[in-house]
Amino acid sequence: MPRGGRRPTGRELLFPEKKQ
Repeated sequence: MPRGGRRPTGRELLFPEKKQ
């Protein structure tokens, strides 16, 4: 699974700014 093309997880959807 490519990291650059993976779907956003629940945590990333709740905290998109946390993953810069």
